[in-house]
Amino acid sequence: MLVLLLIAAGCSGIGEDGQVRKVQVVTPTGSPDASVGAAACPAGLSDCHGSCVDFRTDTHNCGWCGNECGSGRSCGGGTCVREGCPSGRSECGGACVDLDTDSRNCGSCGNACTSGEACCDGSCITTQTDEANCGRCGQLCPSPQTCQEGHCTCPGGMTGCLSRTGDPICTDLRDDESNCGRCGNVCRSDQACREGHCTCISGGPDECYGECVNYLSDPENCGGCRARCYNPTPDCCIGQCTNLTTDENNCGDCRRPCDPDTERCCGGACVDYLSDEQNCGGCGIRCDSEETCCQGECTDTSSDEANCGSCRRTCSGQLNTCCDGTCTNLDNKIHCGACNKGCSEAEFCIDGPLGHSCCFVGMPWICHPPT
Repeated sequence: MLVLLLIAAGCSGIGEDGQVRKVQVVTPTGSPDASVGAAACPAGLSDCHGSCVDFRTDTHNCGWCGNECGSGRSCGGGTCVREGCPSGRSECGGACVDLDTDSRNCGSCGNACTSGEACCDGSCITTQTDEANCGRCGQLCPSPQTCQEGHCTCPGGMTGCLSRTGDPICTDLRDDESNCGRCGNVCRSDQACREGHCTCISGGPDECYGECVNYLSDPENCGGCRARCYNPTPDCCIGQCTNLTTDENNCGDCRRPCDPDTERCCGGACVDYLSDEQNCGGCGIRCDSEETCCQGECTDTSSDEANCGSCRRTCSGQLNTCCDGTCTNLDNKIHCGACNKGCSEAEFCIDGPLGHSCCFVGMPWICHPPT
């Protein structure tokens, strides 16, 4: 049994062996009474169970006698703390925290963010409205988006989508060819986005198995998808198969008509079949080199009484014969009885009982056939 005696320098006790020993007195709060044992230990140390200890650093007596910090903890300033916080973390209140993200220790220990705030890069941020940290730290709203209630929001009439490079953008779904009608709906290179629909702009206005075609002019899709034109009508005009080399309503090109009264479509060209020596009366009908095409017929205008010298020049009356393209009669010295059958200057052309003769007037008359 230990009997306590009050001594001016401190407190001592007498053990069962009769020896006097100094003891440590602990206050009701658990902290040592600094006035007790002060004379027994050097300055800055305290007596614990007969040993002088530093309450500021002793892990077995941290702050007071018998306060064990335990494994992985050390005593700092009389408080048990974690040993060696990992890189990027700091000691706050005995815990390792990240001052960049800890909302109770934001930027420094004890700096707590208010409700509605988050700790972003060591600053308390209102993520409901902050365009650099919208809804969460690091969520940047690209221009022209603004942060509304924690969401990046586009201006009126625009929608938030991704560009072809994957960047967030605000766009008009009515005319964006990368986001046509909805985000991510990409129009083909031969299409444009019009009123939210991918519409063919090149190749034709009609859609046929993923291609833009023109049902009015495409010979592979004439009048409909996969409606192909074949010979002898390999061309497509206004949705109908035809042949541009012979079609007089589409000669050489669609909707290019020939004159129905005077022209024919020959080789894709409108020609005057009444006068064209290469297509006289029809395509490919050629006149001989000495002939002329008159009213669709090849004729020799040097001898044709109906086309003497030129088309539609008719010989009649006394001048009823065409000689060398001239209407004449056959009673002259140049054309006596026939074209180019002439008489000499001293002779006359006489139409007698035996026909036309060249006669020398004298006694007697001498006549002979024209030469």
